[in-house]
Amino acid sequence: MEEKFTDTDIEEAYKKFKTYFYYDNSNLFMRRKIAEFETNENFKKN
Repeated sequence: MEEKFTDTDIEEAYKKFKTYFYYDNSNLFMRRKIAEFETNENFKKN
């Protein structure tokens, strides 16, 4: 089965997603969820 998205595609999309909510101060719930996700021990840091 052919991959539709590469790891690089997903990483770039996540960075854009995170940047969008970083500058959007009206959605604190999503900012908290991003912080929880990134502090999870399974989160891969580069």
